[in-house]
Amino acid sequence: MRLRAVLLFCFVVSFHISGKSQSCLPDGITFTTQSQVDSFQLNHPDCSEILGRVRIWSSSVKNLIGLSSVTYIGNGLLIYNNDSLTSLSGLNRITVIDGGLEISHNQSLVDLFGLTSLKRVGGSVSIGANALKNLKGIYSLTTIEGYLVIWSNAHLNSLEGLVNLTSIQGLDIQNNDKLTTLLGLENLDLSSISHFAIFHNDSLTFCAIQNICKYMTNPVGFVRLHDNTWGCNTPEELNSVCNILTAGEHPQMDQISLFPNPADRWISVSTSNGLPVDEITFYNQLGQGVLKIWPDSPLIDVTGLNHGLYIIEIVSNDRRMRSKIIVR
Repeated sequence: MRLRAVLLFCFVVSFHISGKSQSCLPDGITFTTQSQVDSFQLNHPDCSEILGRVRIWSSSVKNLIGLSSVTYIGNGLLIYNNDSLTSLSGLNRITVIDGGLEISHNQSLVDLFGLTSLKRVGGSVSIGANALKNLKGIYSLTTIEGYLVIWSNAHLNSLEGLVNLTSIQGLDIQNNDKLTTLLGLENLDLSSISHFAIFHNDSLTFCAIQNICKYMTNPVGFVRLHDNTWGCNTPEELNSVCNILTAGEHPQMDQISLFPNPADRWISVSTSNGLPVDEITFYNQLGQGVLKIWPDSPLIDVTGLNHGLYIIEIVSNDRRMRSKIIVR
């Protein structure tokens, strides 16, 4: 009798545990009010893997905390036109989204930190017309099985957050007025992409990161590059900058300390071995010397330089060293 009771107890516990994580909602779900978000776990207990499409589409939704039980979405996530939404907190447990991800027209959304666990998107990712300044919240994302499209984010000045992204099928970055650099994309494998488009980013000065330079030597598929600033306007300009940077590499460039980089007003220049800096020359993307100084202080004023990428050459004890600096 006691054995039967023990077996029954184990069965009940096992059933209870297995029921804690289950698939649900094959037809998807749409949230149009905050109360629908808040009551999700009450209405769908133990629902962690949503098989259908999830739409969050409302001017009244302020937070997504009610969705904190969700770990997987099977047919796309659309977060669209939520004027009051300031954060994606509540989506922190989602690791995979199949079917694509769109985050757009959320005028108060300032960061993506609610997606810190997201590793793979089985489809395209579209991020546009939000209030984002950077993309830091998606730093776990490694794979996009479609295009990465970043568009019309008026305040976006950095792609930080994409540094762990290695695999995409296409890249489209357009109409981000304050974006100055493509740093953040340096770990992307571009060898098999079919679409490369960078255009109408009015402040974009630095496209010549190593993987993009390598791709542009023999691009595969569609290439569209125009209406950025000089150096990012045409394939010919970009290749020219890449060649300058390659020529500017120096085996001792890691012995130069430049902070901050990018810089907007001042930079601190020093050598790793502590030797004095005797002379500093800035070269623009055409290879022209635009500023030469003999410093009496580690702090260098760069407010007189135009925004863009520069090769900086330092002379120390008759040794010449080169590195790169972005002025914005």
